Amino acid sequence: MSSSRVTTDHDEIRKWAEERGAKPSAVKRTSGKDDVGIIRLDFPGYTGEGTLEEISWEQFFEKFEEAELALVVQDTTSEGERSNFNKLVSLTKPLDRLSQPFVSPRFRYGGCVSRHLTK
Repeated sequence: MSSSRVTTDHDEIRKWAEERGAKPSAVKRTSGKDDVGIIRLDFPGYTGEGTLEEISWEQFFEKFEEAELALVVQDTTSEGERSNFNKLVSLTKPLDRLSQPFVSPRFRYGGCVSRHLTK
């Protein structure tokens, strides 16, 4: 069994991403004059090459807060290997695949919840 967590804590998100070599990024062609566009975490060697552009952590978290997002992360796979699984989710819309209708507004202030996922 693997476990996932939902967090809005900037330090925790940055640490999790940097431990895996991920960089804060934005999807090319989604930015506007004062908007970085759709944000993602870009992992070396994955499909983001050519479609994502690196942005600063400051830009990433500014958009993260503006869009009222949380990050679902998995620390390890069911085999015990380090996992890169992550998903940006809305704090205000239903979560799919987690059997949880809404993320509590308290997560806007750095909360974290653990959730166990099974195959």
